[in-house]
Amino acid sequence: MSLTFTANAQGLSSNIPAVASMTNGWAKGQIKVDAINALTSGTTMALHQIDQDGAGTNVKWQAQMLKSDATHHQIKMTGAGSVISSASVLSSALPANGSLVNFFFGWTNLTQYMQLTDPLGNVITDGTNSFLVANSANNGPLSTTGGANGEVTINAQSGASRASTWYGFAIYSTGTIPAAATAPRYSVPSPSDANIVGFWRLNDATSGTTPTSASASVGNPLVLSGTYNWSGVGTNQWVYIGAPPIQPKVASFGARHRSFYY
Repeated sequence: MSLTFTANAQGLSSNIPAVASMTNGWAKGQIKVDAINALTSGTTMALHQIDQDGAGTNVKWQAQMLKSDATHHQIKMTGAGSVISSASVLSSALPANGSLVNFFFGWTNLTQYMQLTDPLGNVITDGTNSFLVANSANNGPLSTTGGANGEVTINAQSGASRASTWYGFAIYSTGTIPAAATAPRYSVPSPSDANIVGFWRLNDATSGTTPTSASASVGNPLVLSGTYNWSGVGTNQWVYIGAPPIQPKVASFGARHRSFYY
């Protein structure tokens, strides 16, 4: 099961109190790599944004992929007034179109984490740089400004979205972040997972229908807008096979930036 957006589409939840109140946490999702491969130099693809209205008011946390130049990609996230970026990874290291990739983002006061892997948990690397980051910096907690900045958007940040195919997304509110070599970073979420505060299976499709929302196993449904379509019927198809692999060495990047990227 998957949900494919065109470039004008997104999914936006109403405020989820447990998301609005979180100050530390982690999130993971699975998408088709095609949208990342389609980026051109200097452009970005939104993965998630959590804010007060889906339009960038009182942003809590956001994440995206960036085509940093003609031959490289980066993964990045923004929270607590800071922007964390990976090293530039050769675009040729990304899998071919049609492949699935899993993304992971984690935030605590003292360390911030990012990861992009295949569905088996193998971190994507060009042999020198990889999409695996542990940023050791006292960047503070995720914002709770406004008291209701728990609206979750997938595939858009402040209205900008791209054509993309999604298989699922989940958010956890906790200061305990799974280690890079452990399955929780990429395995299929469950509504019974500890500390889970939002989970969208993206399996609403039934034969002959096109739902206008994506039911939440945890939290509130995503209201779908723009042009989108469902593929497949049945259970969630988030792919997870095998045991955790051996991970490459974690890269660390410590710069703190006082600006937001949309």
